[in-house]
Amino acid sequence: MGMTREGLVAIKRAARTRGARQHKSLDKVDYENAWDEYARTWRFRNPKLGHIGDEWTGEHAGAAGTVEEYCKLIESHYIAPYIEPGDSVMEIGVGGGKTAALLKQQCGELICADISAEMLAATRERIGDAGVRYVKLDGIKLPAFACGHWTYASASTPWCTWSRGTSSTTWPRFPS
Repeated sequence: MGMTREGLVAIKRAARTRGARQHKSLDKVDYENAWDEYARTWRFRNPKLGHIGDEWTGEHAGAAGTVEEYCKLIESHYIAPYIEPGDSVMEIGVGGGKTAALLKQQCGELICADISAEMLAATRERIGDAGVRYVKLDGIKLPAFACGHWTYASASTPWCTWSRGTSSTTWPRFPS
């Protein structure tokens, strides 16, 4: 089941501020409150699903037809080839934690980062605290972290890894 039209409309509606409606400027869009609102109202819109993110299978993109198929695809193509058991992994834009749940099974330490406190709470509810740190982002800066060597981060890729004592960063390669 893909994200519903109503879900997308709710995100757009919540993201607009009075100034954004008048000026249509990205600097007026309140993404933090938009995603917080999406998380707060998600259960009402998706009463049959277990967790935020389960509405997305990639079906419309041809990825998978079910959440289970989607998770197997992500794990086998994008996590297992790149994540080692001792790796520290950061997922930027963790949302409801569907991918974080898969990453947590493969890595030594997981850092879940998001602009939305509600999304971080949903992820915490889904995967717990053991081996996980939660970081509230401001949408502009990526804070320094105390473990490993951080060399580069990008919100255009879903996660990055680094190993303690090295400065190498692993970026999954996505097929074109």
